[in-house]
Amino acid sequence: MKVKVKILSGGVKEQTMDVCEDSTYEELLQSLHINPEIVIVFRSGVPVPLDEKLTCDDVDILRVVTGGSISGNDGNWRKSITINSYNDSIFTETVTKGTVDINE
Repeated sequence: MKVKVKILSGGVKEQTMDVCEDSTYEELLQSLHINPEIVIVFRSGVPVPLDEKLTCDDVDILRVVTGGSISGNDGNWRKSITINSYNDSIFTETVTKGTVDINE
């Protein structure tokens, strides 16, 4: 079965791949040497579970980047999350909380 794959990771790379009929999205990522923990896989614009069987629909693989830091002396923390969005632009959100509760 042929599957059109678009990889969105700081740029756009497109390719058509031959895959086995019973392959999963996780197996597709393995064949592309992509760590499944750092991407979201979309089929026709909808996120799919990695253990689901591939279909002949187009597949988009979106790399997700997160990062953050903890500020020290005032007891406050701030975490910034950066996501390469579906249209390959960059979205950054900063979450701030007054105190750190280790039970969260």
